[in-house]
Amino acid sequence: MANSSCKLLLIDPDQADAELAGKLLEQSLPDCRLVTVSDPIVFAEHLATGEFSAVISEQTLGWASGVDVLSSFCRRYPPIPAVLFTQSAPPDMHELQQRCGSFAYVQKDSAGFLRLAEVVGNLLQASRKMQGGAEFWSQTIKRLGEPAMTLLPDGRVAEANAAAAKVCGYPRAADLSGIGLASLLDLDAMTLSGEEDLRTRLEALATGSAESLDIEATPTKDRQDGAKWRLSIWPVPGGDRLAVLFLGEDLIQSQGEGDSVDKQQYEQLLYAVSHDLQEPLQLVSRYAEVLQDICNDSLDNEGVRFVSNLVSNARLMQSMLDDLLEYSRLGRLEPSISEVNLNEVVDDVLALYAHRLQELGGKVRKSVLPVVQADRGQMLRLFQNLVGNAIKFHGDKKPVIRINAIDKDDHWELVVEDNGIGIDEDQFEKVFTMFKRLHTQESIPGNGMGLALCERIVKAHGGRIWARSRNAKSRGVAIHFTLKKAD
Repeated sequence: MANSSCKLLLIDPDQADAELAGKLLEQSLPDCRLVTVSDPIVFAEHLATGEFSAVISEQTLGWASGVDVLSSFCRRYPPIPAVLFTQSAPPDMHELQQRCGSFAYVQKDSAGFLRLAEVVGNLLQASRKMQGGAEFWSQTIKRLGEPAMTLLPDGRVAEANAAAAKVCGYPRAADLSGIGLASLLDLDAMTLSGEEDLRTRLEALATGSAESLDIEATPTKDRQDGAKWRLSIWPVPGGDRLAVLFLGEDLIQSQGEGDSVDKQQYEQLLYAVSHDLQEPLQLVSRYAEVLQDICNDSLDNEGVRFVSNLVSNARLMQSMLDDLLEYSRLGRLEPSISEVNLNEVVDDVLALYAHRLQELGGKVRKSVLPVVQADRGQMLRLFQNLVGNAIKFHGDKKPVIRINAIDKDDHWELVVEDNGIGIDEDQFEKVFTMFKRLHTQESIPGNGMGLALCERIVKAHGGRIWARSRNAKSRGVAIHFTLKKAD
């Protein structure tokens, strides 16, 4: 019924219900790995990464409704079967049936717990049968309200929906068929070096040597406002086509007062949520630490592990909220621009890491850096994150960090390069996503916000940031970003 790649996401804040459902699912679907989620931050991280075979959610979550949660998954990952597992069907459940290609409702009672695994198993079987069929993808693309299309491996549009036609400036979806993606959209020059590079990337997706491609793009036809979209391109399971989802217009360029107000309200909401959660989380963290100090001697090994996990996760959550606050502040506050000597900034940052570098036997090789127009405090945070990452991900080698500047006429291109464990090429665009982690918390601690903060700082200064391999022969990563020259 299942295979080794089967992975289920169960979203339920009721611990007892989640444990019972999880045991029954694991017993009936032994080849599926189960991930259980109860809070919004962890859910957001899983929504960003995807990679699930099916999603099951309770309706009453406290921070959202199950309908909204499942709609988010179906909107971003159309092939995923969705199950609403709750006591009574909500009035808006019919919206899920329209949005999700594969959906079921199971009443949460004694009989429903016993039925859940069977329903999920049937949905997984049906999904695998349908995923290879052209009709399934045709219906999925048409059902989506958001712009979406499928591509042939050479980059030509196979099929599109009406929303995608509207974005690209065409009256009918059928008009896009056979047109190359590079002809419809101006693709991000920082991500792709041209049509040949695009074709190479798409062929890598089609052959399975890459998992996905995320790029920014601007429609070329009948759009004068310069609006940008973020495209997510990934291979259709069991087929020879690529799916393209337009993940929402990017507000890098404002499109009027209404959009500006929406963005401001979003930043205020983000600040309020992260700020208001600080006090109760601090209480949880303090009580967990007291419990660890007082009760550890009287607990068995499993109890000690539970309390230790509680303390470490409370600390991780605190770190994530701190970075969310910082992220929201960067969006609400304009940088205080002045002439900043980056040599002084980097020297201050290296002083913070001097002891750690000495412990590791690490070296920093810095060229003469320029004076730029920037906010000095934000430049300190930027280089602190980049140098900190280079030290954290050093691997088995002694860290060697190089910091250089390249004169690009009207701006400077800065490069922070390391010899560490590196980043896979298909992850270059994803590492700047909030809470994106490429390693487990146990292997390398962190919350995945460092590069997202770096991107926000650089964009606030009118620059761009991207990742590249250090060179073709050795591991390591080079983070490039641009800053304006001083007058």
